[in-house]
Formats: sequence, structure tokens, C-alpha cells
Amino acid sequence: MNSTTISAIAELITAITWPSLVLLVMLLHREAFNRILNNLEEFALPGGIEGKLRKAVNREAEAVIQQNPDAAKGITQEQARAAERIDRLAVKGDNDLARQQMQSLAFEYEAIRASMPSSDERTRKMEKIVTKMRTLAVACYPYIMEFSGSDSPGQRLAAVAILQLKPNPEFYPWLADRLKVETPFVGYHAAVALLSAVRLSRKQDWDLLRETLSTAETHLSQVSHDSDRYNLIKGAQAELERQKV
Repeated sequence: MNSTTISAIAELITAITWPSLVLLVMLLHREAFNRILNNLEEFALPGGIEGKLRKAVNREAEAVIQQNPDAAKGITQEQARAAERIDRLAVKGDNDLARQQMQSLAFEYEAIRASMPSSDERTRKMEKIVTKMRTLAVACYPYIMEFSGSDSPGQRLAAVAILQLKPNPEFYPWLADRLKVETPFVGYHAAVALLSAVRLSRKQDWDLLRETLSTAETHLSQVSHDSDRYNLIKGAQAELERQKV
């Protein structure tokens, strides 16, 4: 057997052996390789972190809704924790990705409102969008000025959702005005945001909150006192007074 034949056999054995060894190592350390592949998906593949963020937002929203079908009607600790988890994931990539996803949800809200007649089904779809917006609230807080000043109703709803999780006294009057100029759906969520502001308020903000809630009540003067918006504002006023005692 000449040296050329021996070399060819050695190369063949190497070609067969190394892939087999690699496959064996991968099978023995499957979980570790899965973690590596996930990281590659996040940082190497085009759109990887964007796709991962979108999936995470959907997963967090579905978990919140499954735990409480009426989750969109109020702020829970689980929703706050979900928003913090999404914020950590967004920071791993680029917070502008969270902004883009929020804009996409705003467009989806507008499309649903425009294409479906008023109904319980339409409301459920829009509430699901608000729940998703809340999961992005912390990550998108840096864009609150952009969303609140937008001509897009969906982006203004996004600003309301952000303020439900992260109240800011500078925006209390803006929230009160939503009850006058926006649709009942957006107005309702503005009232939720004001109630959240009361619950998370500091003593130095109480006078501003009292004035804001009074303005909101005035904006609802022509609305039935049985409406959810009116009851939320009255409930917020009552909670604020209890805090002062």
C-alpha cells in the first residue's frame, strides 16, 4: 500500500469520524447547544432579536390574558413584571425595535377599528392589543412624547398604555383631555391610567391629581353615570381621598 493510498484512507476516516464526534457531543450536551443556538438567533440572524421580541410580547400578553380574561381592564403586578421582562429583552438588541413593534400594534388597532363594526368581538381584539402595548410600556417609555403628540389614534393609545404602567405627572392633564377628545375606548384606558396614577402617586402630586380628576369628571358631564369611564374616574377620586386620610 503506497503513501498516497494511506493518506486517502486517513482523510476518509477523518471525514467520517469528526462529524460523528461532533454529532455525539451535540447529543450529549443538547441543552447547552440549544442555548447557544438561541443566542445566535438573537445576535446573528437578520431580524433575529426583532422576531424574538415579537414572540415574547405575544407570549407575555397571552399568559396575562389566560390568567385573567379581563386583564386589559386594570393593571396587575403580573403585567408590570411582564413589561420589565420585555424591557430587558429589548435592551439586549435595540430599543428602537420596541418602538417599531409599538407602532405596528398602533396600526393594527386602527385597522381593526376601521374594518370591524362596533361589537364585543371588536372590543376583545382591541383589548388584546392594549395588553400587548402594556408589555412594551417600559421599553417604549423613552418615546412617550412622540406617541402622545402623534396624529395617529393608535399611537396615542400606545402613549396611554405606557402611562398606565409608568405614570408621569406631566401627562396627567393630557390624560384627562383624552376623555373629551378621543373615542370611548381610548378614553376608558385614559381613565385606567389616571386610576393607576393615583395608586402609584406621591404626596406632592395629590393636588395635581385632584385637579386632573375634576377636569376629567367635567369632560364626562354628558356621559351616563353608569358608564365605565365615569365609574373609573369617581373610583380614582375616592381612592385619592382615602390616601390623604
